[in-house]
Amino acid sequence: MNKKSQGQLFEIVITEDSIYSKICDLNVNKSPGPDMLHPRVLYELRDVITYPLFLICDKSLRYGKVPEDWKLAEVTAIHKKRIKIR
Repeated sequence: MNKKSQGQLFEIVITEDSIYSKICDLNVNKSPGPDMLHPRVLYELRDVITYPLFLICDKSLRYGKVPEDWKLAEVTAIHKKRIKIR
């Protein structure tokens, strides 16, 4: 799939195998993300959800659009400890 971005040409390839592999690499001991899906649920359903996720990603790349929910993020500030200089 070719897509122009900021004057450069990028080729992005997403396969069912790559999606399956990423799901297998999930840490099932982590907390759910903003979507409130627990990683263990995704991991346990990996055989069932890989193809539908592939279709969504493929269509998104073909049409150059992403679902609005994918544009949302939770940003949390992490304050650094101040270091005293003598």
